[in-house]
Amino acid sequence: MNSRVAVTACISLILTACGNLPGGTGKGIPPCACPAPPPNMIVAQRGANEIAIYPRTSSLDSPPPISTIPAPGAESLTVVTDMESTETFGFPVLYVGEYPSTVAVVATPYSKVSGTISAGINDPAALAASMVNGSEALFVANRGANDVTIYEGTHLNFVTPAVTIGGLDAPDGLAFDAKGNLWVAQASNVVEFAPPFTSSSSPVVTISSGLKSPSGIAFDTNGLMYVADKGNNSIVVYPAGSFTPSVTVTRSISGPGSLLNPDEGLVLDTLFVPNVRGNNITEFSLPLTSTSEPLVIGASGMNEPSAVAFLDVTN
Repeated sequence: MNSRVAVTACISLILTACGNLPGGTGKGIPPCACPAPPPNMIVAQRGANEIAIYPRTSSLDSPPPISTIPAPGAESLTVVTDMESTETFGFPVLYVGEYPSTVAVVATPYSKVSGTISAGINDPAALAASMVNGSEALFVANRGANDVTIYEGTHLNFVTPAVTIGGLDAPDGLAFDAKGNLWVAQASNVVEFAPPFTSSSSPVVTISSGLKSPSGIAFDTNGLMYVADKGNNSIVVYPAGSFTPSVTVTRSISGPGSLLNPDEGLVLDTLFVPNVRGNNITEFSLPLTSTSEPLVIGASGMNEPSAVAFLDVTN
């Protein structure tokens, strides 16, 4: 599996509950008779210094959050859902980047912080996860240190960075494509790193066309790259292998933060955009066009939402 196993979604948990593989069986569990109910929406609320958990729903048009978790300076999050961890602990683990120098670890029952990571952390603007050396690794974009730190290990043992990729310029977004390449949004462009990742890794691709101050990045199953550009209050779409954008969307976009991969949300073929300055999350149907309007604008109780994930908090 590539990075899509773990980037800001609870796919593995759903597969485990349904027999590990779509339509398959695992550990005596009968074939999946899903669809499973939608997971809860988890939002990093930088302005409220908390993580807000919203109820299960098929859209963003939801009531206020059902619970919150204190998280000072919450600005990024990801869910680690490697199968080994899920089968051992029975749950995926939520990681929350907190300004100025902490990544909080939130485990079941998703009501409090279970631990923290501080070594190598400096303004953790974005988090992501991928498989490295046969186990899942946590990637942290440190805006304050101009680097990306990589934490390897199993389960909850992300403590000390194994690799640090330096020489960046205020990194603000992370994502992996289908080939396992790491993409980093920084001050004025987006750069690509190819594995294996080492301290001497350097960008193999740099994209600046159509960008002013990029933040979040996401990929869909067709290889299209979506970049949230907070400098232009837009979402910029790049076809696979292209350095030139094909579509730019500006409607209802205001200070966009971390994007959620379109195939990892409540509904497939939709893009979720947290708007830090707009105090809301917009949901767009794909494919995007220059005149795309959001399906839903969710704003109930939101205060500078900077990142969003989906997780089943009932398990």
